[in-house]
Amino acid sequence: MLSSRRSGLADGTITAGHHVHVAAIGLGWDLVAVVFENDDEATAQAFALADDRTSDLSRYDHESLAEMMARFFVHHLSTGISTAFSA
Repeated sequence: MLSSRRSGLADGTITAGHHVHVAAIGLGWDLVAVVFENDDEATAQAFALADDRTSDLSRYDHESLAEMMARFFVHHLSTGISTAFSA
C-alpha cells in the first residue's frame, strides 16, 4: 500500500488516513500499512486537525484526474482486479 495512516492517540485512534482505512475495508483487506507515532495526545490531535484542513484546502485538476481514472479503470477492468469503487 502506498499510503499509510498515523496513530498517536493513546487508544490507537487513526489521526490521518481515514480514507485509506475505508478503502481497505471496501477491498476486503486484512492488513494495512500503519505508521505509529509516539506523539503526545495534543500533538496527535493537532496533526489530525492539520491533515483534515489540508484536505479542505486542496483542489483537483479535474481533467488530469479524469485521464488518470480512465487509464486506471481500463487497466484494472482488463485484468479483472476489483477496484471496490462504485458509481
